[in-house]
Amino acid sequence: MIDWVWIGTITTLPINRTIKQQLKGYKVCLVCPDRWGRAGDIPRYIQELKSLDFRPDAVMTAENYVQQWKKFDSFFHR
Repeated sequence: MIDWVWIGTITTLPINRTIKQQLKGYKVCLVCPDRWGRAGDIPRYIQELKSLDFRPDAVMTAENYVQQWKKFDSFFHR
């Protein structure tokens, strides 16, 4: 039925421990805040994801910001 869940970041990173639990069993694609004109939030979001030990399967981002996410590739790679 449903394989992927897309996490939008229109105003904030909507991930917490409860949501992390609810997402188990789904592949997750995080929509980068750069899509909403907030590229400056990328480092903070990465830190929040690390603190939650939450690893999305993919990140939708613009080419300009791929390197910021790639620096953490070993963290995000399962």
